[in-house]
Amino acid sequence: MMERLTVRAENGKACYAHPTDDPIGWAKNRTGVLEKLAQYEDAELARQSVTDSYDRIENKQMIYANIRRERDIQDAKWGFPQRNSLSEWGNILGEEYGEYCKALNELVFGRTKDPGEMTDELIHVAAVAVGILEHLLIDGGIRE
Repeated sequence: MMERLTVRAENGKACYAHPTDDPIGWAKNRTGVLEKLAQYEDAELARQSVTDSYDRIENKQMIYANIRRERDIQDAKWGFPQRNSLSEWGNILGEEYGEYCKALNELVFGRTKDPGEMTDELIHVAAVAVGILEHLLIDGGIRE
């Protein structure tokens, strides 16, 4: 596949680039992208933008991996498929969201300096939301 980049220029200088296709493949080929951007007058700024984008892709991959891992834990604990009603799913999601809010308050009001509990709860919230979507898909409740 031919790699396409969108480059935004200000005052004739490249200042931002990002992939328009296959961001994961693009991230793996970051060096080639940096070489392509070296031709621009302000190559360092373009290079930093690409590096920042690459880091963002890596962060997303880590977050999605944590959500997938949590989904696997939930499936091992509760089985798959779960046959919860929409009301039950809402209660489960609300309970996880409440735990996130509690952890957030602990952080905001100085009872802890470690955001780890808060981020763990956000992963739980996301994993439950994904679980709901998975079950809706099985039940035919998601429209394409």
